[in-house]
Amino acid sequence: MSEAIVQVDLGERSYDIVIGPGALAEISGRCESLFGQGKRVLLVRDANVSNYYLSGVETMLLTAGFQVSGCVLPA
Repeated sequence: MSEAIVQVDLGERSYDIVIGPGALAEISGRCESLFGQGKRVLLVRDANVSNYYLSGVETMLLTAGFQVSGCVLPA
């Protein structure tokens, strides 16, 4: 499966959703290219996803120099 990018069209607040193998491993690079280094990011996830991916994603972003906060929503 190759990478797919789905654009959520909200005018000035539009954003992309990246889907595909390895997409999560590239999160810090993607955030850096969009926002620059040292920016603050908010990880929003549901309780199920948090159990599997939170620590890895948070570590990648912290290592890349981001300030990370989180919000867990009910599954």
